[in-house]
Amino acid sequence: IVQNLNGKASDSSSDSDSDDEEKNNMKSLNNKLISYIDKVRLIQQANDTWKGIPPTDDRTGEIEMLKNKYEAELGNWKNKYQTSNSDAATAKMLANNVGGQNLDLTEK
Repeated sequence: IVQNLNGKASDSSSDSDSDDEEKNNMKSLNNKLISYIDKVRLIQQANDTWKGIPPTDDRTGEIEMLKNKYEAELGNWKNKYQTSNSDAATAKMLANNVGGQNLDLTEK
């Protein structure tokens, strides 16, 4: 009777089977550990690369300010356009009235 790594007693015939099983189990666990270590190294390299990239300035406030400025300017131009259209319509109406009055005066 031989004592295996788990501390259990076994006879010699089943000992070789359990040794093979333990070796395979150890190989499997070793491969999993190596895979895990490789993944950790890869993540660490990516992290180091990420840290090497300088942070970009947050220009959201500046962009928002410019957007608001140009929207206000656009609003001013829309108001001027509407005012000029209204003025043009008024001028056209007055011109028609004056033209009509001129015709009335020439007919008399």
